[in-house]
Amino acid sequence: MPESIPRPRHPDQLVPTQSRLLIVDLQEKLLPVLPHSQSILAANQALVSAASLFSVPITLTEQYPRGLGHTVSELSLPADCPKLEKLEFSAAAVLNWPESEPLDQPRQQVVLAGIEAHICVLQTALDLLARGYRVYVAADATGSFAPADAKQALERIWAAGGYVATV
Repeated sequence: MPESIPRPRHPDQLVPTQSRLLIVDLQEKLLPVLPHSQSILAANQALVSAASLFSVPITLTEQYPRGLGHTVSELSLPADCPKLEKLEFSAAAVLNWPESEPLDQPRQQVVLAGIEAHICVLQTALDLLARGYRVYVAADATGSFAPADAKQALERIWAAGGYVATV
């Protein structure tokens, strides 16, 4: 039998040891009023399940939780999942990723999901791209009150160099 020859991988493919999942602001006073909130929640749950299965670190953010509530309780999360409070639209300001990962194995791929697409998700994606991360937005796990706003945000992320896919 011939020896197995390693096959090259395209640099755009997600690799679990190089990835992380960031879920932005799936909060009690925001998510329930969005169109398709249940499908957005289900898509985020699928991302959490897949990330857990492949040992991909998960981080959540909450925008001003005293006013907007905490992450919806319907989202089942690992016990050690950090929830970071933020007061800016972009989650990038509160992330401490470089300090939390080994230098020889950086996780430069970020799967991004959450709400609202045209505000917090977009600003986070742009900031992460500016910092050199590869950003993969799960379109079906992302939303806005107005579907046109979400569509425009995903187009801006794509134009800025991010990747847009589905769960």
